[in-house]
Amino acid sequence: MNSFLQHRLTIAGFALVGGIFLQMLYPLQTLIRIPGIPAPMCDSDPNDLDELHAGMKNLINPLIDCKPEFFEESPKSYPIESSVEKYINKAQEEARVDEVGVYYRDLINGPQFGIHQNTFFAGASLFKLPILIAYMRASEKIPGLLDQSVAYEPEKLYDGRTEQTIDPPNPMVPGKKYTLKELLMRMIVSSDNNATKMLTMLNVPANGEETLKEMGVKTSTSGTDLYLTVSSYASIFRILYNATFLTQANSNASLDLLTKVEFSEGLRRPIPANIVVAHKFGERTVDNTSQFHDCGIVYHPTKPYLICIMTRGKNMRNLIDVVADISKIIFDRVNDPSLNEEHR
Repeated sequence: MNSFLQHRLTIAGFALVGGIFLQMLYPLQTLIRIPGIPAPMCDSDPNDLDELHAGMKNLINPLIDCKPEFFEESPKSYPIESSVEKYINKAQEEARVDEVGVYYRDLINGPQFGIHQNTFFAGASLFKLPILIAYMRASEKIPGLLDQSVAYEPEKLYDGRTEQTIDPPNPMVPGKKYTLKELLMRMIVSSDNNATKMLTMLNVPANGEETLKEMGVKTSTSGTDLYLTVSSYASIFRILYNATFLTQANSNASLDLLTKVEFSEGLRRPIPANIVVAHKFGERTVDNTSQFHDCGIVYHPTKPYLICIMTRGKNMRNLIDVVADISKIIFDRVNDPSLNEEHR
């Protein structure tokens, strides 16, 4: 064998051994992250399926890396989708709902599906979640921020209160001081519009709309209203679950607030009480058209999943029922896979 050919074969051999070594090393190096270096932000793309996680820590499962080449491609369809589509078609025929958007994702690198997942809906109270995230982000840079207090002065908030169809059960007391942490809790747990308005009026570097852009969540604007899709809003929950934007402590704290939401209709209604659900709902009625949305994470003990449902129609009660019905269809089939056999 001449020296030139021997030299080329030697180089090829080293390259092959080096490649195998790096392939073996890849899982280890993804587990060792340098403090201060954020985790990969693959969460905002609903089509990213394969993820490597550190393991459940309370309500989060920190993301270490996404879409490694050595993972097999995850399935992109699911028999649940057929059941949901059949129900939506029937509900529309019965004039109970005009439009429905659904996004589902198994959070253990499992299947996902979207139905009208690129249709835009008015965000309404769903935008309280990015405000929470913005304040949590700011508190990581400003120690003690959430312990600061401010008095509730209704006369400074529009005409004294902001209109909402589903009122908070315990209204704020005029003149009473509330910490920013308490206002955030009221905004999320009770969906209190007055608490939300107070938070947006404060001179604090915490802007929900800018935070959405930072997270890579796509929105659309019409007048003063922000619109978004089920897949784009679902990505916010995925970012919290993966702890890729806030610290792990603040990601957990945010999801913990979402598990305390007082509104138990819609998404939460069909889920057994012993199963934790972190969710946010939103509602809006303008002229003759109502919208009701509910999105979150259902912490099924073996198959946690992300679900986002948005609806538009004439009757708010019907819309809430439609969301509850779709939630039940999905939960029942996740909980008992044998129900999916008829669609295989």
